[in-house]
Amino acid sequence: MVRKSKNRYRLTVGGLKVELSLWTGFTDTASDLEIAKAILHHMRFYSVYESVSNGADFDLKMIRASKSKAFNQS
Repeated sequence: MVRKSKNRYRLTVGGLKVELSLWTGFTDTASDLEIAKAILHHMRFYSVYESVSNGADFDLKMIRASKSKAFNQS
């Protein structure tokens, strides 16, 4: 069984800090806003989701990149 590669992100909106791992298949093609909205939706922070959707400032950082790219090169 093959593990799906994931990147770990830290999202900060106001005083809220959330960390979540997301599949690289999604994050490689998604914008920062789409990633932020996916994290907030998954964690069920709907009011914060609406704020970000309406233009609230947020900070998104990748804190750990997937290691699986090394395994796919063989």
